[in-house]
Amino acid sequence: MLKFLHSGEKTRSEIAEYFGISERTVADDLAALQDGFTFLNTEMRINKLERGLNKYRSLIHPIFLAMNSAEIYSLTVGIKLLSKGTVFEESLGRIANAVYEQLSDSSKNMIDNHKDSIVNFDDDNMKFIDSYKYSQMMKTPFAYYLKEPILCNVQYTKNGKDFEATGILKIAVPSDGSNKYDKLILETERQTVVLEKNEVKRIERADKEVYFEDWI
Repeated sequence: MLKFLHSGEKTRSEIAEYFGISERTVADDLAALQDGFTFLNTEMRINKLERGLNKYRSLIHPIFLAMNSAEIYSLTVGIKLLSKGTVFEESLGRIANAVYEQLSDSSKNMIDNHKDSIVNFDDDNMKFIDSYKYSQMMKTPFAYYLKEPILCNVQYTKNGKDFEATGILKIAVPSDGSNKYDKLILETERQTVVLEKNEVKRIERADKEVYFEDWI
């Protein structure tokens, strides 16, 4: 149901028809989703129904995988190592932490005994937060602004000078064929600027609009 509601606003009757269940059952399930629940160590809750509206939507898209030990290692240690120093380090690191927290004790021991010394797994409190709120927690939430063309204000340093520009951020594909995604392209109305990850000091929405702030 979380995945279905993630695709857009749905009424109780639409949900019931899609899953082939009664609206009463749907009401019970929605009540559980709105009150909040914990699954695989992750705390989740969908939005409260707005007054006057009869539609539900979820920002949560759950992905729970059945994995073998090699895949477990890749989704924890592998993600941490491959994303280190790239624009995806923060977001992929959080995913790796979430996977690690869901593992059994035996799988955690496997990871702990074989992980690289520079890899650490932090407890991110395992509480779902929407991507906008997550972006507000960091000065440079690259993944949030790369996932879609969002007009943003970017503060950056270039050749020892500070600049601020408004535009769209895109990932810069490495010209040498490597997988070191540590550069971005900032497209403004006047110019296109290639930025190193460490040159970007702060990113904010240009419209300053807050989305879904009361949903969780």
